[in-house]
Amino acid sequence: MGMNPDAAFDAYDYLFEEIEGEDDYFSEELEVEPYINSAFRSSSTNEVYFFLQDKYMRLYYTPGQQTRTNDKILRDLDWICYDFPSLEHSSFSAYGIKCSFDTEDYKAYIFSECYCVYLDYANDKILSFSAIRRTFPVLENTVFEQNIHSAFWMM
Repeated sequence: MGMNPDAAFDAYDYLFEEIEGEDDYFSEELEVEPYINSAFRSSSTNEVYFFLQDKYMRLYYTPGQQTRTNDKILRDLDWICYDFPSLEHSSFSAYGIKCSFDTEDYKAYIFSECYCVYLDYANDKILSFSAIRRTFPVLENTVFEQNIHSAFWMM
C-alpha cells in the first residue's frame, strides 16, 4: 500500500516511534551516522569531491551505468588541505566544507560557518574570502547569513 501524498508525514515520529516490547531500544543517546556535507565536481572528467566535515574523498564515477560500473575511489578519506592547501589556515580546515555549489570554469562557492570562499578548485586558488553576508548581501538579516547547509546551482 502506498503512502497518501496529501497526508502529513513526520519522519522523526516515524523513525523513532515506540517499538512494542523494546522500551529501552532508544533510551541511549542517538548516534548520528556520518554523511556527505557537500560535493562538487572535479576539474577532471567524471570525477567528484565528496566532503565529510574536515575531510574529503575524490571519486571517479561512470554515469548512467545501472549494473556494472567502473566507479573507483581515487583518493580515500583525507584532510581537505591535502588537495586544497589554500584552505589550510581557514575555518574550512577546522570545521570543514558545510555546503558548496559549482559556478563556471571549475569555480565553486564553498561555505563553512558564516564564511564563504569563491574557489578556483582546478588551480587551488582562493578568489575571494569573506562573510556570507558580504558575498551575498541579499542574505543579510536572514537565517542564511550565519550558516548555509545546502545549495545547488541551477542552469
